[in-house]
Amino acid sequence: MKLPHMSPMNWLYFMFIFFCIMFSFLFFFDSNNKDNDSMLHFVSLKKSNFKW
Repeated sequence: MKLPHMSPMNWLYFMFIFFCIMFSFLFFFDSNNKDNDSMLHFVSLKKSNFKW
């Protein structure tokens, strides 16, 4: 079975949606833990890693 061919733009949309879902889960679990510092630290770590 062959994978469907996806254009680069479709992959970008797919990755964007995937990361949005992941971040929403992170925010959800973080709010449950009532520890905002960990989420802020995670975001700053990601930003420094990707040099945004």
